[in-house]
Amino acid sequence: MTKNSKPAFGKLESSQHQRKACLQATTVYYNSACPVCDSGVRFQKKKMDQTNTVWRDVHCDITARSDLQSDLEFVRKRLHVVDMHGRLRIGMDAFIALWSESPGEEWKARIFSHPVFYRFSVIAYNCFSWLLYRLNILLNRW
Repeated sequence: MTKNSKPAFGKLESSQHQRKACLQATTVYYNSACPVCDSGVRFQKKKMDQTNTVWRDVHCDITARSDLQSDLEFVRKRLHVVDMHGRLRIGMDAFIALWSESPGEEWKARIFSHPVFYRFSVIAYNCFSWLLYRLNILLNRW
């Protein structure tokens, strides 16, 4: 090695390595006891089978919710996603995060991220998830 030789790993290479190390699998927390939720997740799993996504069912594995440090009933009510950067997304934000990583569904993430559509979709999602949660309790699904 000569006096002016650079090491094999320069700053650019090490920062790229650090960035990759920070990225992790996207983790989806869902409730399979809800038939609507379970059906939607099974459909989404097929679309995302080539992605780095982990699916955690809080109904079959109630300890999964401890990753979120949240109440089990709150996790059952809404879809939760921890994205590849470690950010927790809940409800409509979770769907937007999933669609942004799902092949061919990025357009949904762009549309529902638009401020006009976002507000409406959050309200619609929250109302629907509340009704669905109440219906599942009424039907003794958990």
